[in-house]
Amino acid sequence: MKRTFVIDWCCYLALLLVFNGCLVYETVDYHIRLNADGKSGTIFVKCSNVESSSDEKGKQDEDFQELLSKWKSDEYLLERMNDDVYIKKRNLTLTHGVLVWQESGIFSDVQKMKDGISYEDTTRISLGRDESVLSTNGVVLTSNDSTVVVWPPHTRDFHIKIQEKDFKPTSHFVDKFRQLNKKLN
Repeated sequence: MKRTFVIDWCCYLALLLVFNGCLVYETVDYHIRLNADGKSGTIFVKCSNVESSSDEKGKQDEDFQELLSKWKSDEYLLERMNDDVYIKKRNLTLTHGVLVWQESGIFSDVQKMKDGISYEDTTRISLGRDESVLSTNGVVLTSNDSTVVVWPPHTRDFHIKIQEKDFKPTSHFVDKFRQLNKKLN
């Protein structure tokens, strides 16, 4: 009997980005490609409109500093290696008036990344109530209270782009990032 791998999207996302719950984003785009061995591969993550979830200015400042640390620190690279992902590239940019986080990397065993993805088994991602699928190469199954995306066994290419339905940022990360860039240039 085939097992079904279920990925709790919120936990998986937290694992992939190691954002400590206070950084939020309007959309997140994942692309995971397994190599011929069905185990190792590449990962690409893009989060658009990165902001703080806090209304408090002091906490927003802390969250912005955390984001900069993820962008520039070696500690973040080591954290991701603990998740079995070797980050080859990470970037924080201002694109079309919003902050965009991108990272790409390689991994040796996709099953070490939270509940993982398996080449041999059906893979399923359950989305939160406040999330919607913008695009995917999987099959979207929607009911009154949930959305699930399913990929069949032997899938090697997984793509999904998710949007937070009621995204309402209260922080001003774009302004902070512009000020930072002025100081650096």
